[in-house]
Amino acid sequence: MRYFVLLLGLLLQLTAFLLFCRGFFPTKVLLTPAEVEQFSTPYPNNYHDPEPQFNKVVLMVVDAMRADFLFSNNSRMSFAHSLLNDGYGVGFTAFSNPPTVTLPRLKGITTGSTPNFIDAVLNIADDDTSSSLGDSDSWIRQMFLENWNINMFGDDTWLKLFPNYFAKSEGTASFYVSDFTIVDNNVTRHLDYELSKEGKSYWDCLILHYLGLDHIGHKGGPNSSNMPQKQEEMDSILERIFKEVVLQDPNSLFIVLGDHGMNDVGNHGGSSTAETSAALMMISQKFKGLGLNNDIKAPIALNDDYNYFSKIDQIDLVPTLTELIGLKVPINNLGAFVPQFLELYSNEEKNNILLKNALQLKVLLDKSHGGVHPFPEMDNTELLEFIKNAKEELSRSSSAYDYPFIYAGIGLFLIETLASYMFFAFHFKDHFHIAFSDVVFFVTYSANFIASSMVEEEHHLWWFFTTVYTAFIILKNLRGEKISWLGILAMLVGLRLLKAWNNSGQKHNMKANMKLSTYLSQLPENIGPNIYASLLIISVLPMGIIVNVFGKPESEMVFWFYLQFERSSAT
Repeated sequence: MRYFVLLLGLLLQLTAFLLFCRGFFPTKVLLTPAEVEQFSTPYPNNYHDPEPQFNKVVLMVVDAMRADFLFSNNSRMSFAHSLLNDGYGVGFTAFSNPPTVTLPRLKGITTGSTPNFIDAVLNIADDDTSSSLGDSDSWIRQMFLENWNINMFGDDTWLKLFPNYFAKSEGTASFYVSDFTIVDNNVTRHLDYELSKEGKSYWDCLILHYLGLDHIGHKGGPNSSNMPQKQEEMDSILERIFKEVVLQDPNSLFIVLGDHGMNDVGNHGGSSTAETSAALMMISQKFKGLGLNNDIKAPIALNDDYNYFSKIDQIDLVPTLTELIGLKVPINNLGAFVPQFLELYSNEEKNNILLKNALQLKVLLDKSHGGVHPFPEMDNTELLEFIKNAKEELSRSSSAYDYPFIYAGIGLFLIETLASYMFFAFHFKDHFHIAFSDVVFFVTYSANFIASSMVEEEHHLWWFFTTVYTAFIILKNLRGEKISWLGILAMLVGLRLLKAWNNSGQKHNMKANMKLSTYLSQLPENIGPNIYASLLIISVLPMGIIVNVFGKPESEMVFWFYLQFERSSAT
């Protein structure tokens, strides 16, 4: 009977989980090539595609480059500022749709679609095929179909997304966050040849993805002492590409952008303004003299709103880039052509560009509405308004949660939880104090996951519970005849030392005085490692004496708490 109840509880949990996932991960409106024909609206007879403005593209992605890292007066990228002020560069604060992690952001940058949170899971997947865009429409695929030669050096996420599209490539691993230097040098070392006269003749699009700045953010935050030097390094690479590509070829386009930003402690993945405000800068000889920055001069005063130059959506890069280089817009694009660049075209071409963008979005709208609707003739202002409204509706529907399924999943979870507590209370009715303390622990621990900030400070719970439970067991053992006071002392010293390894958590991560590692790193080289090793041994020593001090079954629970304590201290 007991096993039947447990099996029933597991089945209820699984059902609740599936219902919740069905509602939390919405189904986006996605087109297949066949459906494009089915839902498309014919172009007017006088429509024609404008001539391409560029035939060579360099895309430089600086991972986690927040807008202020490039545009503010706190930035060390002085050459980039000179390009903005001279008119060669056009700056934007580009909104990165959450989740703000690399894989979904690269999907957005290349396809023009908005990501799902399931993409954040795929961001750390080891299976190279789990996140591939090989069969999806993107400007990478459009380049490949038009026989563009694409070279890529940097984050190997590109190779997972587009495994067969690059003529030449070398990936760098993105998870060695302690590496600030080599990971970027392995990208830059290719530039000597790729920017030479011979090298440039072999590629039409060059993609560079630098990870060092993101790694610095993860290890030390946006105000890390390593950040200025890294910005200067990126600025020097930008200068080199400008002089060796853009100045040599007026038909070349150079794009510098961050895939996302970072918060005040250097992390990303959420929806805060700091995490979603990425830098974007487009550079070309053809921009000079057009006044595309509206007379705004760089650097701009640092501000908490990350309000630098014009604000656009990052996915707007997709229809803008494809139009500038004369390729088809990816069929599932939700972005809008950036209006500033209409200045490169005649009045008739401006209308054709906006019409093309509007009709591409209309295909998605018509599929979502279940039929093709008439499209009246519009001027440029009306087309811009239609594009804006269509984009908002499609973005809203692609991220809209199915609340009935979510509520059903949560409700089933609550029913299963209450039933479990009733079964638990009945099973331990003769040990009420133990049952009650367990219920308090699990309820408190579950509540910890309500908010992301509470998850980041999870270690405080483990410190508290470990200390309280240890004290409870000590008091309980005081009633016995024998008790090892030396063992208890060693246990408490070990717990305190574990807490000292990292007493800051995420919220106070920048306070170096709260970390034992800060003081160890300042010791002389001849004694520092020895003291470090000794403290490490002392930290784990109590795990070996738990059984000797407490015996069973209490030792098992304390041992488990201690493991969680160590995990929290390490992170």
